[in-house]
Amino acid sequence: MTKKMTKTQRIEQKTDAGLSRVEAELAVAREDAEAMVARAEARAKKEQAKVDAAAVAIIRENHPDVWEQATDMARAELEAKAAARSQAAKGTVGTSGADVVEDSPTVVGGAGAEDDGGESWQG
Repeated sequence: MTKKMTKTQRIEQKTDAGLSRVEAELAVAREDAEAMVARAEARAKKEQAKVDAAAVAIIRENHPDVWEQATDMARAELEAKAAARSQAAKGTVGTSGADVVEDSPTVVGGAGAEDDGGESWQG
């Protein structure tokens, strides 16, 4: 594994490539800032994944009927998107994937949705 270049080495490399010292320092500072932002975004994404997993577990345990409905809806949506991609790949013209999902009988609150008697997943 190669050793990471120091900031000074990176600046020298850029000056050797034709940048002025100030331009090289700015470029290295931008690279460092972009790397810091990328690391922060990765941490935030990882944290959100943990929150999402906990929320799924709570819904699955405390609201199994809602979990089942959401699972069915997700499965139908994924199948509709796959069918739309298949049609597009075959070059057939028909309904778009959005139309297929929208017309799905499992869409909550849409046409054909069953009344849950005022009960919602929020309990």
